[in-house]
Amino acid sequence: MAYYKVRIEVWCDWNPAESDLEEIAESMGVGEAICNMREVVSVVNRPQDIEDEDAMAFFGGEEGRRKSRVNQIRTRKKAPRVRGRSIR
Repeated sequence: MAYYKVRIEVWCDWNPAESDLEEIAESMGVGEAICNMREVVSVVNRPQDIEDEDAMAFFGGEEGRRKSRVNQIRTRKKAPRVRGRSIR
């Protein structure tokens, strides 16, 4: 199964930064906002290939947890060592 990252351009007459994505989508559904462009910007074959933690949370399950755990490990800073001991 392929997974697609899509960029959607929407025109509206309110500040979308004050709205969440669900509210914007609902407004598009009732005609209060107009979508004038859809563009596929990325396609992957496995959820693990998605490099965005928020997007991975969408998939949940084992794939989302595994990717999130790997990123936590990669970004964890090592404590400085003094005379062979970690300072914490």
